[in-house]
Amino acid sequence: MLNENIKQFLKRLLPVVVLFMLIISANAQVGILTYNPHSSAALEVYSLNKGILIPRITLSNDLNTSSPVSSPANGLLVFNTGPNQTIGFYYWSGSKWVLIKTPNADEVSGPANSTDNAIVRFDGTSGKIIQNSDVIIDDNDQISQVNSLEVAEFKLTTSPSTGLILVSDINGNAAWETAPPVDVKEDNVLVTANVDKLNFESGIKVYDEGNNQAKMVFFKKNVTNDVIQVSSIDSTDLNNLTSFTPIVWNLEREKNAMTFNHSITTNPERISVNRGGIYEVNFMFSIVNKTIMRKTLRAQLRKNGSTFIDHVTSYSFSYHEEDDKVTHASSSFLIELNQNDYIELVINGQTNPGPIRLRPYENLFFMRFIRSN
Repeated sequence: MLNENIKQFLKRLLPVVVLFMLIISANAQVGILTYNPHSSAALEVYSLNKGILIPRITLSNDLNTSSPVSSPANGLLVFNTGPNQTIGFYYWSGSKWVLIKTPNADEVSGPANSTDNAIVRFDGTSGKIIQNSDVIIDDNDQISQVNSLEVAEFKLTTSPSTGLILVSDINGNAAWETAPPVDVKEDNVLVTANVDKLNFESGIKVYDEGNNQAKMVFFKKNVTNDVIQVSSIDSTDLNNLTSFTPIVWNLEREKNAMTFNHSITTNPERISVNRGGIYEVNFMFSIVNKTIMRKTLRAQLRKNGSTFIDHVTSYSFSYHEEDDKVTHASSSFLIELNQNDYIELVINGQTNPGPIRLRPYENLFFMRFIRSN
C-alpha cells in the first residue's frame, strides 16, 4: 500500500518538476530566496542580513602558479586566508593570481628611524622618503639635507659659494670652482676680453628667461658706438667726365676699431668693415663750380674697387661760377656688406667739362652698424 502511495506521489510531482525546469530554461536565470531575479543577472541571491561566502583557500608563495587550484578559469574568484600572500580577494588573470585592491593602497611602509641599509624608507608623519638619513626627497621633489651624494664614480658636494661654476675632474667627481676667464666674440670679432663672471659691466648679461632657459644679451657700456665718421679737408676736382674720382677722407672724427678699418695715410678713401651685416651709410659734400657752365654730378658707392652698389646713386646740380653759390649734396642708405668688404664714395661729371671743387672741411661720411646678416 505504501509503495503504491509513493508511486502516485511521484506521478503527480513529475509534471511540476518538468514545468519548473522548463521555466528555468526559458528564463536562463536562477533566484535564491527570490522568485524574481533581476533581468540582468544569471544568478541573484536575496537577503537583508546575510552575504555570499566566496571559497577560502591558501595561496602559495608564487602568485604565478595556480596552486592550490588546478586549471583555473580566467576570472576565477577566491579569498586568500593563508600567510603566504596578503589576505584578500584574488582573481586568476590567465597567468597569475591578482590581488583586488583600492588604487590608493600604500606601497611603502616602514619606520623612519631604521638603522639598516634599506634603499628606501618612508616617513609616514612628514611624507618624506629617506635613504640612510643622508638624502631626503620631499613631496615637492626637492632633495634636501644632503652631506654628499655618491653613486659609483660620481660625487656631488653641496653648499656652493656665490659666483662659482660646477666642474668635474678626470675621475668624474664634480666640484664648485671659480669660473675661468674667457674671451667673448661675436662674428669672430672680440667683444669683451678676459671675462671672469657671468654678469659684468661692459659686455654680456645672462639671465633666466623662464621655462628652464637662459638668455644671453650682448651690450656695451662706456665704450665707442659701432660707428665711423670721417671728413675731407682737401679741395678736389670732381668733374671728370670719363672716370670716377674717390673722395679722400683724411680726417677721422669718430671710429670704432672693432667694426671699421680706415687709415688717413694708406688708401684713405676706403672704409672697410670687420664683420658682415647691415650698415647705415650717410654722406654730405659741398661743391663750388669754377666755370660759367652749370654741371651735373653723379655720386655712387663702390664696393671692393669694382662693384657699384645698386639703388644708392644720387645726383646734384651745380650753379655756375658767377652765381657765387655753393651746392650741397647729401644722401642716406642701408647697405649689406660682408666681412672685410670696403666701400668708397666716388663722383664723376655728367654734363659740361671744367673743374668743380670740394669745399674743404664741409664734407662728411658717416657709417653705423645696424645688425649682423
